[in-house]
Amino acid sequence: MSKQAMNHLLGQLTELGYVERRALPDSERGIAVWLTPRGEKAVTLMRQTVMALEAEWKALLGEQRFGELRTALVALNEHLDVDGRGST
Repeated sequence: MSKQAMNHLLGQLTELGYVERRALPDSERGIAVWLTPRGEKAVTLMRQTVMALEAEWKALLGEQRFGELRTALVALNEHLDVDGRGST
């Protein structure tokens, strides 16, 4: 992701109240990004949703097949993220 794209995304998240940006005290250009209480609630909800989905899939597929699916998805993700920036 380019610096411009990241800045745009952070601007949107800031406007929506999910994060806040603060200048680092010992740096001229450094900025830290912090979750707001609203952002923390969103992260908690995302984690709960993923856990519920994984539990549902595990119940449908069984422990072993779900483990195999998860392993395959991790391998695909590693392949698709060759350069560490989300592009191949």
